[in-house]
Amino acid sequence: MGVKDCGTRFVRLVPGETVMIELPYSEVCMHMRIAGAAHEVELIREDRSGLAMAQILDGSRRPLGGAVAPGEAGIYCDNSGFYAYAVEEAGDSRGGGRDGGFAA
Repeated sequence: MGVKDCGTRFVRLVPGETVMIELPYSEVCMHMRIAGAAHEVELIREDRSGLAMAQILDGSRRPLGGAVAPGEAGIYCDNSGFYAYAVEEAGDSRGGGRDGGFAA
């Protein structure tokens, strides 16, 4: 699977990393009325269970509601770990992930 040709970039993530994602039209995002909008999402490790969760952040980098399942926030998992398709907004160089952001 390659990189989408619509201003997105495939990035690998580990817990603690943040990435700007165009949020999917998942049940959670639809309920929060943020589906299709670009938000920063942090992949976090839930202390009690050890499971990975995702925290959607608002424009001030504050949590927007509670942590959700990664797939609900546009972070997916395969045999190599977690990944997402990061977006770059105009004038925004934050891409996140271990790929170090976006190339100029």
